[in-house]
Amino acid sequence: MDNETREQIALVRYKLISPVLAEPGRVQNEYFRTQAAERHAFPRYGNRQVKVSTLKSWLKAYRKNGFDGLKPKVRKDKGRPRKADPQVMDAIRVTCRAYPHITVKRLHEKLMQEHLTDTSFIHYNTLLRIVKEEKLLRFGNKRRDARTAFETDHVNSLWMCDFMHGPPVTLNRKTYKAILCAIIDDHSRMIVGHAFAPSETVLSLTLVLNDATISFKGHIYEVPTAYIRQRVDIRHPVDNDRELYIYDKDIRVGRIKFVDKRQNARTFKPCQSEPVISYADAKVKK
Repeated sequence: MDNETREQIALVRYKLISPVLAEPGRVQNEYFRTQAAERHAFPRYGNRQVKVSTLKSWLKAYRKNGFDGLKPKVRKDKGRPRKADPQVMDAIRVTCRAYPHITVKRLHEKLMQEHLTDTSFIHYNTLLRIVKEEKLLRFGNKRRDARTAFETDHVNSLWMCDFMHGPPVTLNRKTYKAILCAIIDDHSRMIVGHAFAPSETVLSLTLVLNDATISFKGHIYEVPTAYIRQRVDIRHPVDNDRELYIYDKDIRVGRIKFVDKRQNARTFKPCQSEPVISYADAKVKK
């Protein structure tokens, strides 16, 4: 509530009590009972009735603190989320740092799915306000720096991705467009990875983004791209070394996914698709 609204509410309250400021108690009670039976228009709150006890409290506050006593009180925790303790705030910041382009809705769902915090006590609007005030996510931010020619001095310092449109293919009586996604190392000019997909999306890119993986006991796991070239802490339950979790400064970011390299290079795996589409079994449509 801004100061202007608080002053307007105080003016309405003063208007109700001003006729009996100098009257005795008996006259005040009769007047307050009359006003309590009517509805009064208040800024922000709309039309509502006011109890006699409330009118008496306003009169007492005016005599003690003047006009300022009639203004609504300001919350002591103004500017701070009421439902987010320091541990919850740390979990939100770490998750946003790991997934800077995630939506707030998906962030809220992820916090609940991964049990990173007790989000049952954090409303979606509270989380949205936290993200906006601290600018934790990138809402449509575009690059403004000049993009010029470059060539790195070392291998794996820079990878570049490009898409190439191929012919339509038919699989199980359905037609898909074969789009090749490939990643090349800038220094060595070697193809790091490639895969076919039916669209140019980030999901297609993640199929071949091998740099965002870690190796643990001979198995490959996918980690958030924000942790590329970063040192991370990996933990797992004592009785299950295949269930790995990534930690950032002792705060759990989430569970990392197992990657089947052969399957990852051959198939397109959307989040909600029923069959797995393999272009190896498809036929080119003429």
